[in-house]
Amino acid sequence: MQKTSSLPDKPFTQHFVIWVYKPKVMPKTETEVVYLLSELCRRLNLTLISTVVNLFSPHGITAAAILSQSHLVIHTWPEREYLRVDLVICVKQEHDTVERELSIIFEPEMIMVTA
Repeated sequence: MQKTSSLPDKPFTQHFVIWVYKPKVMPKTETEVVYLLSELCRRLNLTLISTVVNLFSPHGITAAAILSQSHLVIHTWPEREYLRVDLVICVKQEHDTVERELSIIFEPEMIMVTA
């Protein structure tokens, strides 16, 4: 096997990792997290196909959305006032747009977006 730093004809993808600290909007139920996934998809012009949600005891949620453009996952740690969003897409999305839309939805004290 040859190691390389680039591959020929690799499909375009973007991977955003977003840490949200002290959000005013922290989903606590399946209904809430599915609504937030749907709203985020709508605001970013992404097509939601299906969702899977796992509620942890005593708290916390992991929710995954399958998109026609790839996938979106939300993990929450309400006891630490954190949530994380992983967004992998095969369409171009601006870093500033992703940060702005997540800030509008979750109303955090701080947000960190890496791509």
